Amino acid sequence: MRSVIEKNTNVSVHLMNDDQTVTLTAEGLTCDDLPLNDGYTTEWYELVDVENVPGDWRGRKYVYNAGEWTPNPADTE
Repeated sequence: MRSVIEKNTNVSVHLMNDDQTVTLTAEGLTCDDLPLNDGYTTEWYELVDVENVPGDWRGRKYVYNAGEWTPNPADTE
């Protein structure tokens, strides 16, 4: 799996399967050639290979740092 991670917080915001074609550029994020117009660009985000994704993962619930998942202290849901 791959995740779009916020560079300054390491918060995981999107997950993508390995079989999906994902591109993150200065212009934005595309998945299987469909633009995801969420403001995700290489200025603020990076695309990271991840493992052991928590079963209850949802966007912004977890921080991913050095191969470890931890609860996001800023998550309020």
